[in-house]
Amino acid sequence: MSKIKLLILLLISINLTNCTNNNIYQDNKYSVGYIGSSMEGLLLKNKLESNLRAFNLYSQQTNYLIEGNIGNSFSIYVPTTNKTSQRENVTTGINLKIFNKNLNCYVYSFEDTTSQFYVYASSTYFLSNKEAQKDIINDNINNLIIDFINSLPSNLDNCAE
Repeated sequence: MSKIKLLILLLISINLTNCTNNNIYQDNKYSVGYIGSSMEGLLLKNKLESNLRAFNLYSQQTNYLIEGNIGNSFSIYVPTTNKTSQRENVTTGINLKIFNKNLNCYVYSFEDTTSQFYVYASSTYFLSNKEAQKDIINDNINNLIIDFINSLPSNLDNCAE
C-alpha cells in the first residue's frame, strides 16, 4: 500500500516539474539601456538586470534593449473615518520600452503604476518617514519589475505603433 502511494507521489512530482520547467522566453534575451530619473532610475536598472539574470533572460549581446524612466509622487492622505493619523501615499510609475536594434524601432511598451500608504510620523520622527519612503519605493520597484517580466510577449518581431 505504501509503495503505491510513493509511486503516485513520484509520478505527480515528475509531472509538476515538467510543467514548471517550460520557459516561453527561451529565445528572447534582453539588455538594459538608460533608465531615466537619477537614483531611482539606477536602482530600477540594477534590479531589472538582476531579475533578468535570475530568469536567464539577460544578455549584453542581444538585439533587444530595454529603456525607460521611473517617477515617484508623494501625497498626504487623511482618512475620513479616523482623522487622528495622517498617511502618506507613495506612488511609483514606470514606463519601459523594448527597442529592437535590427528593426530600429520599439517593439513593446509597458507602463504601470503602484502605490502604498504609510502612517506619517510627526516631525520629531522625520528619519522614520524617510526610511519608510525608501522601503516603499524599493518594494514598488520590485513589484513593477515582476509585473514587467510577467508581461513580456514571446513574439517581438513587429514594431509597436
